[in-house]
Amino acid sequence: MINTILLDVHSSLKCQHWAAVTISGRKTILTGRSLPAVCLLLTTLALASCGGSSGTSGVEETTADQGSSGTGSGTSSDSDNNTSTGGGTGSDTATDTSTGSDTTTDTGTGTGTGTGTGTDTDTDTDTDTDTDTDTDTGTGTGNDTNNNTQPPVDDQQQSGTPDNAGIATTTASARMPLIDSSEQVTWPFAPQASTLELDLMAFVEMPPASSGRPSRWNDMEFTGDRLFVSSEHDGRIYEITDRQVRFWFDVAGATLSSTGRRINIDNPWHGGVRGFAFHPDFSSNGKFYVSMLQDRPANPANFNYLSDNSNVTADSVVVEWTANPATFVVDVDSYRELFRVGIPEFDHPIKQIAFNPHALSGQGDYGLLYIAHGDGSAEGTSEAGGEGNDALGKILRINPLVSGSNSYSIPTDNPFVGNVSLPDEVYSLGHRNPHHLAFLPDGQLLVTEAGHDNIEEVNMINSGANYGWSQREGAFVRILAGGLANGVSELPSNDESNGLTYPVAQVGHTGALGANFVGQSLGGGFTSNNGSALDGEFFYVDFPSSGQMFHSSVNSIVASQTTGDPAQLTMAQTFEASVLFDHDNNANTASNPINMLSLLQSSESYDGSGRVDVRIGQGALGEMYLMNKRNNTIYLVRNSYPPSREIPAMPAVVEASAPSNIRVNFDITVPAYMSNELQIQVAWGDRELTADFVVDETWSVSDDFPTDTENTLTVTFNDRNGDITLGSYETVLRTGMNATETITISAAQFDTDQWDDDNDGDSNLDELSQGLDPLVSNLVVAPLYSQIQADVFNGCDGCHNSFGGSGGLSLHQSNSYAEIVNAPSNRQEGATLVIPFDPDNSYLLQKMEGTDGIAGRSMSAGTARNQLVRDWIAGGALND
Repeated sequence: MINTILLDVHSSLKCQHWAAVTISGRKTILTGRSLPAVCLLLTTLALASCGGSSGTSGVEETTADQGSSGTGSGTSSDSDNNTSTGGGTGSDTATDTSTGSDTTTDTGTGTGTGTGTGTDTDTDTDTDTDTDTDTDTGTGTGNDTNNNTQPPVDDQQQSGTPDNAGIATTTASARMPLIDSSEQVTWPFAPQASTLELDLMAFVEMPPASSGRPSRWNDMEFTGDRLFVSSEHDGRIYEITDRQVRFWFDVAGATLSSTGRRINIDNPWHGGVRGFAFHPDFSSNGKFYVSMLQDRPANPANFNYLSDNSNVTADSVVVEWTANPATFVVDVDSYRELFRVGIPEFDHPIKQIAFNPHALSGQGDYGLLYIAHGDGSAEGTSEAGGEGNDALGKILRINPLVSGSNSYSIPTDNPFVGNVSLPDEVYSLGHRNPHHLAFLPDGQLLVTEAGHDNIEEVNMINSGANYGWSQREGAFVRILAGGLANGVSELPSNDESNGLTYPVAQVGHTGALGANFVGQSLGGGFTSNNGSALDGEFFYVDFPSSGQMFHSSVNSIVASQTTGDPAQLTMAQTFEASVLFDHDNNANTASNPINMLSLLQSSESYDGSGRVDVRIGQGALGEMYLMNKRNNTIYLVRNSYPPSREIPAMPAVVEASAPSNIRVNFDITVPAYMSNELQIQVAWGDRELTADFVVDETWSVSDDFPTDTENTLTVTFNDRNGDITLGSYETVLRTGMNATETITISAAQFDTDQWDDDNDGDSNLDELSQGLDPLVSNLVVAPLYSQIQADVFNGCDGCHNSFGGSGGLSLHQSNSYAEIVNAPSNRQEGATLVIPFDPDNSYLLQKMEGTDGIAGRSMSAGTARNQLVRDWIAGGALND
């Protein structure tokens, strides 16, 4: 109880604590924040109270003081009307409004003396010793509302009331789901509608990816007053200034040129650039950092691994780059790798990275990089989930600057320094998939975490805390074999002995009892502290499909009880804000209500996926942005902008008789073989475009070309390294005067016969398809159907057999090729089992990989089996 009360007092007085630490004889640094003397006295009193006589601790206060101040003179009495009982765990948080000395003795462990200005009118009935040291001036009478005396079960605000009034309200965490007569699952702490509105406007249109599709915008950061956003697959960072976009840095290209290794996107859901962060001293040192999934080196022994549980061809990597801070030009040769983490699956790798933006120079947290890393396993099957002796399922914390011969240093106050059971870099453990990092104004770190079958979490990260995955999911025991609702059970009554920490907010999945992969997952977060209408709220989002915008009061988050007796665990209530959209780009007309999916679908650049994949970003003025992976629009939440500043106007469109450049789109259908190691190169005059493999029969690339220009257009179909050409197309192209022009090149137009590097009469393409010629052995050769039968289906026909096969699909050697190629699925109406050249839309592979919430995964050797099937389908689903 002491901890929560102190947090409330610190919040109201805006005071913070600090401690000096000397690191290995070097310069003394500070950890935490500065502390006025009044808070030091309160802290001293709290520590003394913790040594009180034994007894039953009082019920946790979950409502903050809202008293007004007053002036006067006289003798004060204690103004805390808490009615908790126990052995010295109370604390006085009331507001004194008279002058005097507190000589009241509670029935605890001693007496306290304090001074204040005001008149106290309340009576303590707890068993603690309280000391008042507050000094308030004003024109009112103080009122302490911390009088909860029952377990916090339904202490929630009413539906429709925005939870941003500064009142700390919490609800019980560990309450089991509700199941109705139709076996539909809901939760007692389900999000409640609030009257809070997020007023969105289209802020800027970003460029498409190199494939021509929408880029997967994944992270937004700022340094000084400059705003940047990164694309996941292309690995590029752009700057947004005055609602105009300019390319800044090609992470993928610079990584490849520096190391010969790609940023890895073999898994399109979890690969590429995950996050980036500017060092707080960027203005002087030019350092910034990127987290990525990168190709695994040929000799891992030569690299610095925090842990290496690898079973795939990619690693989680953190890289430092250096720019000129005056010009912002990045030195493309400045690649410096800090560390790697080997991952067991293409799932839950490294995520966002961040510095504490509220730490000041000289304070202990200043310049320390926090790194979120998933458990590396879709099912939590890696060693001990997030609790193993590795970097998986952890929040890591380092000083990323070079330290002597070391690529970085470890803060001496990291909780596991010298503990052989965990890497020194670990700051907290027991995480499943910690997506996004956000810091409250007091420097406290919040992490939104994607759950499994039941619970999405927001966790307040404390040094050394264990958040329980994979033994726990939210404030519940995880049952490995279960699904929605039947995959969790209540915490044991003695759970406090496990020393686990539970969420400050939870969102439970909804759907049918026992369901898996319902497509609900949390991302975030954002907290406003700039004087806008959104101040005091923490925002997070159900990012995959619904885009529902959630929020909780920061005061409620801070007041949550996340450790101890399961019956006393509390968390902030989740509220859902409504979304409005400025449909006509006119601030003088009313915005229209809309949901995020409809908003994204209204954009011309929407990819038609049925998903939203929304991410939350924050600008230099504390304003809130929404980006996504499904269209190229970045949206500004208008009512998050500070009232004293004006939103930049959209740049004027300069009219001209003819545009100087036009956007030309190349839709190129390649010959009948596809591979992860192939690419298309488009050369036209002095312009050259390259598009790496896309899982589709058609490559789409685009760029701006000079208007009314005639040049030879050459398209080559090559391996990724450009060493072997498989086919080519050549023509003379003259651009027209239209705004856009699309050029379609079909497979039949490619000349393949002239490309025969070994002069044996067989084209490179034919030899590649046959898998016989060593010249093309560096390319991925698609397996034949017989290999799929031998290596994959024989391992699955125990359930998928002719004696009543699962889902109506029989996978047996004697079955015909035609049964699954271009055949309808018996499980999913309108789905096709295998579509040659199109693995992502083939229901067989979707089912194996659990794509887009489709329940079901391949079992043992799942990753290897999935890849075989993917290669076979991508190569045209070749028969024998």
